[in-house]
Amino acid sequence: MGYSRRTKILLAVAIAVLTFCTTLFTVMIERPVNSREEMSQHRTGYPFTFIRQDLSRYEPATFPQRFRFVDPRTSSFALELENFLASWAVFFGIAAGFAWGISRIKRRTS
Repeated sequence: MGYSRRTKILLAVAIAVLTFCTTLFTVMIERPVNSREEMSQHRTGYPFTFIRQDLSRYEPATFPQRFRFVDPRTSSFALELENFLASWAVFFGIAAGFAWGISRIKRRTS
């Protein structure tokens, strides 16, 4: 016995929302900056970098340093939409694959 169409749609929407939030939160993962030149083009986001931010106003004493997404009111940033959508698609594909696998296992054991 399979799931109803409504249940499948709700599951797909839930996975989409969850993976969207997961993709957004990846900008909080620290990434290394190895030089002052890299600070003006700091890139963050996983698995593909989709935020480019100018951190040149900071003056660390040594390199490498590790930075994450900084408050956009203090440092300008740009969203690279194609990379964001690709990152979201990766997370969505993984989560949807797990959901599909779990549903296959449940069907076999019922």
